[in-house]
Amino acid sequence: MASPAHLPLSFTYNGQESRNPGCWSPLTDTSRQDANMIRTQHAGTDPETGLQIRVETLEYRLPGCGVDRVAATNTGNAPTPMLRRNPGN
Repeated sequence: MASPAHLPLSFTYNGQESRNPGCWSPLTDTSRQDANMIRTQHAGTDPETGLQIRVETLEYRLPGCGVDRVAATNTGNAPTPMLRRNPGN
């Protein structure tokens, strides 16, 4: 799994292109789910608006097998600026 600064993620947030939540003081949690799967989650929160981006990867023992999920949650007290997925992602 990539470090938070090198996640394959690109989105537009508040009119600015953002490659990842790596600058939002991300936390990383890795755990073995069973003998064949490892779960890694990176979560970073925009300190100005409270928008939290979470990237979760489930990696399987078989080469090239995995699942990626991205979620966004508003943890702030006001609506967050517009969040849009960039083309090609």
